[in-house]
Amino acid sequence: MGRQRGFSLIELLIVVAIILIIAAIAIPNLLWAREAANEWSAVASIRTINTAEITSTACLIDSVLSGGKKSGYNFSEAPGTVATPRPPITPPRFRSPRIRPVPVASARLKTR
Repeated sequence: MGRQRGFSLIELLIVVAIILIIAAIAIPNLLWAREAANEWSAVASIRTINTAEITSTACLIDSVLSGGKKSGYNFSEAPGTVATPRPPITPPRFRSPRIRPVPVASARLKTR
């Protein structure tokens, strides 16, 4: 009989064990990288939304509404709330403005 060609069972088991060890080391790192990528994607989305808000606010809110008196109300601009689920993700400089109308006392109507 001639010599048989191929791998022995022990050689195959060693190769499978090595592959499993490498996978056990690599999988947690891949999961962490995916989570980090998702967080940075969310940060980019928040920045895009904030930029769009600031751009539209500049076009829609005129100088009378952003600070002044109109129709019996004093309008003042106040900082908005920070749109972040977790503080480390978005810096506090990303705030959306908020306009607050405050009624002015009227001497004619004596209602306010």
